[in-house]
Amino acid sequence: MKTVFPVAMAIVAILTSCSGSSTGKSPSTDNSLSAPTIQLPTVPSTLTNPVDRANYVITHYWDALDFADTTMTRNAQLMEQKFADYVDLFPHANADTVSAAITNLMNKAATNEPNFRTFAEMAEKYLYNVDSPMYDESLYLSFVNAMLAVNGLTDLTKLRYEHQLAAMSKNNPGDKAGNFKFIDRAGTHGSLSKLAQMQPLLLLMFYDPTCDLCSTAIDYIEASQSISDALNKKRLKILAVCAECNSETFTSTKHMIPDGWIDAYCPDETLLDDEVYSLRSLPAIYLIDANGKVVLKNADPLDISDYLNNN
Repeated sequence: MKTVFPVAMAIVAILTSCSGSSTGKSPSTDNSLSAPTIQLPTVPSTLTNPVDRANYVITHYWDALDFADTTMTRNAQLMEQKFADYVDLFPHANADTVSAAITNLMNKAATNEPNFRTFAEMAEKYLYNVDSPMYDESLYLSFVNAMLAVNGLTDLTKLRYEHQLAAMSKNNPGDKAGNFKFIDRAGTHGSLSKLAQMQPLLLLMFYDPTCDLCSTAIDYIEASQSISDALNKKRLKILAVCAECNSETFTSTKHMIPDGWIDAYCPDETLLDDEVYSLRSLPAIYLIDANGKVVLKNADPLDISDYLNNN
C-alpha cells in the first residue's frame, strides 16, 4: 500500500522496538514541542511479535483522543497524518483485529457528530477516492459497514453509505463477473460471459476516448512484454469497451484501440443504466478467468503484468 506521508520509520519502530514504547512523535513534531499531537499507545514489552504489536497499537491507537471534544479533530493536518499512519498499520495486523478496531473507532466517533463526520470523510478521502495513493475498497468497506451499524444516521447519510456498499459489492475477486452484451468494431454481437469462456484469461477494460489516463493505460498494455506474450500464446484476450459510446460516437474511437484487441460498445445501455459495473473512474480494468470469475478488480496495468508473470 502506498501512502502520501513519511510513516515507514514510525511503523518500523512500533513493530520492532524492544522497549515497547512509542512517543507518537514524527520528525516534524520534534522541531515544535508545542505542536498538538495525539499520543500513541505504549506497547507492552511482553509483546515482541510484530503482528501482536501491530494488533495492540491498532486496538488502542485512538485511546488518547477525547471523542467528546473537537479541538483535535478540527486540526485537519494532524488528523490526516494520524489517520494515514493508522491505516498504514493495517497490513501488519490480523484482519479480524483491523475490522474490530474500525468498528470500535466509528462507535466512539458516533458519540460526537462532528468527530464522526471527520473520520467518515477521512476514510472516504483516503480509501474510496480512486485517485488516492491509499485507495483500498476492501478497507473502506469495513468503514462503511461500521458506519451503517451506527444509530442515529440521517436518512440521506444512510442512503449514501448504502449506495457505496452496493457499488463495492459488485464484481469483486472471486465473484461471477457481471454479464453484458456488446457489439465489436466489425458489427459482431457478443457477450462477456461467452467471450470469457473462450480463453484462460480476459482483460476487460472500460475506457473513454477523451480520457488521457485511458490512453496512457492503453499504451502501457500495448507495450507490456508479459501481456504481449500472453496474447501471442492465446492465454489472454483483451476486450476494450467504450463505456459511454453509442453507435455514432463509437465511430470516433476507431483508431484508439490497438489491432488484436476486441474493441466494442454496449448497444442497449444496460451497462450504465443497470450499473452492472461501478465505473466511478476510467479506465476501469478487470481480469476475468475462463469460469467468468473476477481475478483482479480495478487493476492497474502493472497489476495485470505482475499477475501474468507470477501465475
